[in-house]
Amino acid sequence: MYGVTVSMTVREGQREAFEKLIKTLIEAVKAHEPQNLAYHVLRSRAQPNNFRIVEIYASKEAFKTHVGAAYVSELNPAIQATLEAAAQMEMVDILA
Repeated sequence: MYGVTVSMTVREGQREAFEKLIKTLIEAVKAHEPQNLAYHVLRSRAQPNNFRIVEIYASKEAFKTHVGAAYVSELNPAIQATLEAAAQMEMVDILA
């Protein structure tokens, strides 16, 4: 398995737009990526403009397929426009 986390802070007044875009992305991932095993978006209760995405793929190749998908390329600029700064991506080991 191959794991990725993405941390981001949404600009003030952009949370609703971000959540709509990210839900569209999740629907596309679930519809077109059978090798995506999990795709969860978490929002901080203490700081509601802070989000973390947890993604789990069957393999590194499945992650590369995700990154290269047309819907990711189409939605990513709009998602990035809602953020205070560039998202921080980290590859992680899945222990359990």
